[in-house]
Amino acid sequence: GDPALAPDGLDQAERVGQRLSGSRIDAIYVSTLRRTAMTAAPLLAATGMTPGVEPGIRGVHLGEWGGGLYRQRIAEGHPMVAQMI
Repeated sequence: GDPALAPDGLDQAERVGQRLSGSRIDAIYVSTLRRTAMTAAPLLAATGMTPGVEPGIRGVHLGEWGGGLYRQRIAEGHPMVAQMI
C-alpha cells in the first residue's frame, strides 16, 4: 500500500516545514512512497530544494498489514501485536 498522509500527518508536516525552514539543510531525501513526498513538501516549498529520491529507504514491508492496517491493528489491541511486542 501507498497511502497518503492523514490530515494529522499533513498538519504535522506543515509545522515541521515551518520549524525547519530557517535551518541550514544540505539535502532532503524521500522514498518512492507518496507519504514521504507529502511530508517533505512544505519544507521543499520553503527552501526551494528538490528532493533526492531513494527507493531503498521505503521502510519495512508489512505484508497484508500494510497501508495503515498495522496502525489500526495496534489501536485495536490485536492479539498478534501483543505477540510481536
